[in-house]
Amino acid sequence: METIIEPNFHLRTPDLLIDDSLIAQGSERMVQILNVGAAHSEGDIIAYFPSEKICFMSDLLFENVEPSWAEKETVMPFAVNPLQHYKILEKYNKKELIAAVPGHGKLISAASVFEKNMDYLKLKYQEVLK
Repeated sequence: METIIEPNFHLRTPDLLIDDSLIAQGSERMVQILNVGAAHSEGDIIAYFPSEKICFMSDLLFENVEPSWAEKETVMPFAVNPLQHYKILEKYNKKELIAAVPGHGKLISAASVFEKNMDYLKLKYQEVLK
């Protein structure tokens, strides 16, 4: 039998919690760190650079909306709150971002990717309602 080695680290509490939003102003740029609530997960946070029109969307946006991993029975194929998830994508799609950085995949610059993600959420939500 293999011996399990205990990890050599200590958990610590965070220095800062973001309940709603946090604005960090640098000498050249400003970023809004926004807690968008339960959408893809229980506490989604995005980083939005309004002047540059760039948003780090985390797992709220996928570059390729063909998540074959989501079709497995052991994985929930949609968001924790698909309606909230949809509303967030809709809001940031209207901002006409120059770039959106997903949690996985390549940099996104086309609104059509937002629309594909939104269509996928609508489809999955309608399946649940059946």
